[in-house]
Amino acid sequence: MPLAPDHDKSVRRWSPSIDDPLVAPGSARIGGPVGRHAAIGRSRMSALRVLFALALLGLALGWSGKTACLQETPAKPSAAGGSTSATDPKYRSADDGKRLNWDNQREWYSLCFTRIPPTYTRKHLADGLPYWTSWQEHADGKTSTHRLEDPVGIGFFAYGAAWLTGEWQGLHERWGVPSAISPVVFFTIVAIVLALCWLVTIWALVKISDERRWFVWVAALSPVIVVHAFTSFDLLTVMLVMTGLLAWDRRRWWPAGILFGLACTTAMWPLLVLFAIVLTWIAGSAVSRDGLLRTFVATFATWLVVNLVPMFGATDGWALYWRFWTARAPEPDSVYGALAILTKINLNVTVVNIISLVLVLAVVATITALVIRAPRPFTVYEVAFLLLAGVLIVAKAWSPQSALWLVPLAVLAVRSSRVLMAWMLVEALTWVPRAGVFLAADHHWLPPQFYPLAVVIRIIAVVGVCLHIVWEHYDEPAELDEPLPPHMGRSPSQVASAS
Repeated sequence: MPLAPDHDKSVRRWSPSIDDPLVAPGSARIGGPVGRHAAIGRSRMSALRVLFALALLGLALGWSGKTACLQETPAKPSAAGGSTSATDPKYRSADDGKRLNWDNQREWYSLCFTRIPPTYTRKHLADGLPYWTSWQEHADGKTSTHRLEDPVGIGFFAYGAAWLTGEWQGLHERWGVPSAISPVVFFTIVAIVLALCWLVTIWALVKISDERRWFVWVAALSPVIVVHAFTSFDLLTVMLVMTGLLAWDRRRWWPAGILFGLACTTAMWPLLVLFAIVLTWIAGSAVSRDGLLRTFVATFATWLVVNLVPMFGATDGWALYWRFWTARAPEPDSVYGALAILTKINLNVTVVNIISLVLVLAVVATITALVIRAPRPFTVYEVAFLLLAGVLIVAKAWSPQSALWLVPLAVLAVRSSRVLMAWMLVEALTWVPRAGVFLAADHHWLPPQFYPLAVVIRIIAVVGVCLHIVWEHYDEPAELDEPLPPHMGRSPSQVASAS
């Protein structure tokens, strides 16, 4: 009887139940590893579909972790006995006398903090186009003018979600469709888009990983995704970068440049991925100069097209992101923030900017030398991970959700699931003492000194992953690709024909 068509005929087999040190021991409890006569490549449950299911499980856990911050409560009356004070942006968009219940620091003691719902209200997304729209806030007897300080790509994405929120609320009023207060509807719309972005990222990882596609389970079930998938808008940038790397891997220069350009409109860190591409090209990767030039021309052109109108039409709003970046104080997650917590010293922002810039340049120079002099070539994913991790360690801003940038690159750069899971667990668990930093003194569940300790452990974990990557390239040549069993290296149809 003829065998069914093998859709993965050209793929060299890699099986988690045999080759993965974390999965293999557990496979014995559910039937054992894949057998010699397994019909690999013929099941409807392909690797991609299984990984999608695992990714949805991780996203569902992440969503459930944020639900405590989506609770509603009656709007607080003003001092004059009326409804919620219009001067308080936290309650500004209360719908039908309701608002988000973030009382008594619920967002921190419930570990559910997400900046997405407050973005709708505090950034006045319903009032008009970002960067053109401004509002005034009163504090300490002073009035100051504010605008959205996010990058253009994130600002327009958030504004689109806010527009959809208004349309949904209109349907609720006219047709009675189920709804909630506007910040919750806004969060739901953004979270659905971010979940789709993560599924596209998983798809790109599967395509890039090729024979090691099953290893993507580490990303799909990452503890970082469970904790931070919906903390901010980062998964949008992650998706654009990873699809750009997929296009780059397939030598599609123009699409790669367009995707990288869009990524650069949402954050600055994709510039380090572009620099990693340049480094691997200098080190001798098989990429033509023409292909590199096309990619960078498309990247710059795309970034310019997206930024051009706000750059000249709303210059003050557009430039605010860059001014905010230089003027912001060190975050508690950074080395400087941890030092400030320990010593209780207010660090000068200008001094921190200079120190962090010098250290960033030193990190980039060191990694450049490592890549160019390595006896075995680095992949672009390994170089990108090293650059991102190194810059985050010495920068003044290292938000907990920044680990999302590293997860897909780590899956492509590191071959050990044990190393990756150990690092990602540290990243996820750091969220507990991080939330405690913002709790009122009478509600602290840990002494303040615990968080600087967590920062040190986090740095050690990231440095450990970096050293693991570098060691594989500077160690004596070893069998990095261990031979697989004969039936795992070929498709069943090839095995049958050979016998």
